[in-house]
Order: sequence, then C-alpha cells, then structure tokens
Amino acid sequence: MTSFATPLQLGPLLLKNRVIMSSLTRDRNRVPGPLQVEYYTQRTGAGLILTEGTLIEPQDPTGIDRTLYPIVTWFCWKNGTVLSTNQIIHLTISGFTYDHTYWDFPYQPYNYSYVNYIIENSNGNIAVLNFDRFGVGLSGKPLLASLITGDVHAYVVYQLMQKLSQGYYQNISFSNIVLVGHSLGTGIALIVASNNVYNQYVCGVIATGFIHLINPVGLATFGASLYLAALDPKFKNQFVPADSLTTNPNTTGRQDAFYNIDDADMNVIRKDEQLKTIASAGEVLVIRLFVPIETRNIPTTIPMLIVMGQNDVLFCNLLNIALSCNDANTIINREKDDYTTTIEAYVLENSGHDINLHRNARDWFQAALDWTNKYSFENCGCSK
Repeated sequence: MTSFATPLQLGPLLLKNRVIMSSLTRDRNRVPGPLQVEYYTQRTGAGLILTEGTLIEPQDPTGIDRTLYPIVTWFCWKNGTVLSTNQIIHLTISGFTYDHTYWDFPYQPYNYSYVNYIIENSNGNIAVLNFDRFGVGLSGKPLLASLITGDVHAYVVYQLMQKLSQGYYQNISFSNIVLVGHSLGTGIALIVASNNVYNQYVCGVIATGFIHLINPVGLATFGASLYLAALDPKFKNQFVPADSLTTNPNTTGRQDAFYNIDDADMNVIRKDEQLKTIASAGEVLVIRLFVPIETRNIPTTIPMLIVMGQNDVLFCNLLNIALSCNDANTIINREKDDYTTTIEAYVLENSGHDINLHRNARDWFQAALDWTNKYSFENCGCSK
C-alpha cells in the first residue's frame, strides 16, 4: 500500500518510514497484515513533538458496507519522553465538517493547536492520538455519506482504543485513555462512554461544544448554511460522496455558528474555511443524545469535564436564563440531571462554539490539562 500522508516538516528533522501497524478488523482473532507508517517531527517553541502517522483499516459495523476503509491517525508525544503503559492518552475526536486539523490547527499552532499545548505542557505524561474520522480528511470515504453515522464513528473509536490497548503504537499497551471530543466528536465520545462494551477502555471524557439543551435559533441558522459538498469549489477536484454536505462559502453561516467575531482572528476564520471538510446527514442523528437516556448510562468510573464557549450560539443564549452558558456552575446546573457520573465544567470566556479557534483557546487547553492531572488514571482501562 502506498504512503497515505505527506510528512509535515516544520523543522530540520524528518524521521524515516517504518512498517509496524496492522489493520483494524471486526474479528478479534484475525491477525491482519502490516500497513505503511510514516514518522515526522514537529519543532515547537518548547522542544520537539514526535508524531507517528499511521494508516489503519476499520470495518463498517452495520453490515451494510463490508468494505475496509483506511483511517489515518497521528500518535504524538514529546521528544525525550520514555513512553510507558501508564501514559495518559488523549484521543481527540473532531466535529461536524472538521478533520484532525481542528485539534492540530496549522495556523499559529502555538495559539491554536491543542496537540501542541498538551504535549508541551504535560511534562511528558500525556500523549495524543489524533485522527481523521471516517469520511473526512485523509481517511476513507464511502460512496454514500449516509453510511457515516455517530454509531459507526463510535465503533471506529472503539477499535482505535483496542489498538492503543493492544500495543500497536510504539509496542506499548496503553490503558489510560481519555476521550476528548468537540461537538459531533463529543457526541461520538458519549456514545462510546455509555456503551458497556466500548467503555471498557475509557478512563475519562473531556466533552466540548455539546450540552443537552440546544439554542434552536442558532442551530437553525447553521442548518441553513449547509448544502451539497459537490457544489462547493473546494471539493471540485476531490471525490466526495454524492449526498455529503458542507457549509456554503457564499453565506456567513459557518462563521456565525462557530465564532464570536469579537474573540476571533479573521485569519483563523479564513483558514478554517480552507480546511473545512464534508459531513453526513447521518451524523446529525447524534441529536438523539439530547434526550439523556444514554448519557445517564455512563458509569461513575468515567469522570467528565464539560467545556463550553460562553457565546456558543448553538447551545447558549446569554439573554435566556435557560440557555445561559455564563459560567461553570451554570453549565453544571444545566447538565447535572443528565449524568450519573461526576461532571465538572469550564467556560471559555467570550468564545463561540469552536473553542480551539478563539484567541484565548490556550486558557481552556490549560483547564483540560489541569483536569487530567487531578485524576489518577493509572491502569483504569479494561478494569471496570
């Protein structure tokens, strides 16, 4: 199989390709063949981040499409770190119309890359597994986007956690996995955490951009900005499933839904438009989580941090007390009846929905780091 990704060289160092990765499969007893891996290094302000780019092949759990689709992952850790089984892994899951770049934003990464911040500031005790979800970025795409659902995404995340646990990254069995989701990605994380098979690998959840009561006005505005991705000039020379969606660049719907302009850099917003991906109407079905039947099934062994932008128009309205996201206590009061597990909250002041892409994003990055460091996640995976 040919190389799946171009190494990003941000410094003078570039590691050579190695073959270590196996494909994902529904059959746990099957031992599939190796696939190609690429390593690259990324120089940052504080040092060097090592990244292992990997191609894996999950299988659709629905039985509708039995094709194996490639999923591209990036396993990132700090140079000089001696990785061990006790390492905490942040498994990042992107949102609707986003790929892995939401978590590792290429414009001013010092300010906007969650991956960079966590690895640089965690004293080597946290590594990050970032990936392109099924259907977006460098990962495989089905002929019909309708095959892409929250449940399929959850199954892929489950397989990624299996791989982490089974030692496919750096030949180390990682058992301390924290799911870090944004928006749709949080919905996926909640499906995983509430599933008694999938959640055996989950130690905690950082849930951003998703709470149970929506702002219907904001959601309607965003919905009106969606159109067929095949009509978008960005995807003119790319394969996109015929029924896939994206945001219309001829409207301000994406900007209005995802940003508070007063707390955002227009260069970031323009870069976001350049990097946007496709989406599926099937992914919208995660709205079933707004009825908190599943989230109440998340066991008490999986603590949660809920993070919201104070001005997230998809879920918040500061003029409506029922939709306020003014502070952490407000979020906890809104969500406390929707979970049985321990929840904490953090509100990023002035931020819109895309908390990673606002000027003060590093404040919430530090909150995620502080929350992770509060818990002793040692050997919590596979033991519940």
